[in-house]
Amino acid sequence: MKIVLTGASGFLGSHLARRLVDDGHTVVAGVRGSTSLDRVEDFLDRMELVDLDQRGIGGLFEGSPPPHAVVHTATRYGRAEEEASEVYQSNVLFPMELAKQAADNKVRNFINTDTFYPRSYAPLYAYASSKGQFSQWGRAQVKNRGGRFINLRLQHLYGPDDREDKFIPFLIESCLKRVPEIPLTEGTQKRDFIYISDAVQAYVKMLENLDVLPEGYLHFDIGTGTSVSVRHLAKKIRAATRSDSVLLFGDLPMQEGELMDSKANTANLREMGWVPLVSLDEGIARTIKYFSGKHRGDGK
Repeated sequence: MKIVLTGASGFLGSHLARRLVDDGHTVVAGVRGSTSLDRVEDFLDRMELVDLDQRGIGGLFEGSPPPHAVVHTATRYGRAEEEASEVYQSNVLFPMELAKQAADNKVRNFINTDTFYPRSYAPLYAYASSKGQFSQWGRAQVKNRGGRFINLRLQHLYGPDDREDKFIPFLIESCLKRVPEIPLTEGTQKRDFIYISDAVQAYVKMLENLDVLPEGYLHFDIGTGTSVSVRHLAKKIRAATRSDSVLLFGDLPMQEGELMDSKANTANLREMGWVPLVSLDEGIARTIKYFSGKHRGDGK
């Protein structure tokens, strides 16, 4: 199967790209000239890279045969002081043009990556709002032009090779370094933590079932279906790292619009034969092993 993939240099995209090439698929990956390819450097020669700055989005659809599907994982969170207009450009305008050109080139399968964050969550308002806008646009697109727009709403993703400034890597790194005190919120907010390989398998399951799925707008949640508190997770990480760091619960205020409980409804995904295989304890252990390796110099 020939697959156009955006975000191949990112956390989710790089794990997905590796799995797809390992499974024998042809991966056409859109990158930018400024993109760091560290996560995929060991299998770059197994993908076709398209420099979007040089060739544009149309370069993803050149050649024969046409792609069987587009998998869109690229995103901009707006955490690095980007303007809201930059987030909108990346999360709405870019994928709109991507989906349009896919339809123009007779590619009838578009798999989108959505977020569980609501627009009420102030720190990521531009991100959550833009992701929601694009998924709504996708619903309209398939009504007008046919095909499939598969919207995959990811819960809290974690695992090896994630960015160190995200919550789980930050907490693991802090505990491994035995930071004396780690300020946290009360930690009563609950999240559905999904390990990276289980999320990747959900994407693979979509691709395997494209020809039997109905056309139109389809929605799937990707998560374990169970939520646990941030406090519970933090205590697990401290125990697993054997850290003597003090977790200062309540030292930080809750964010404005904080989502207090989020978990996936995985019924339709499980009907397709997908189940999460990695428990929270096992996933945390694997992630700690990865970051411990980085400290020793034998990690990626």
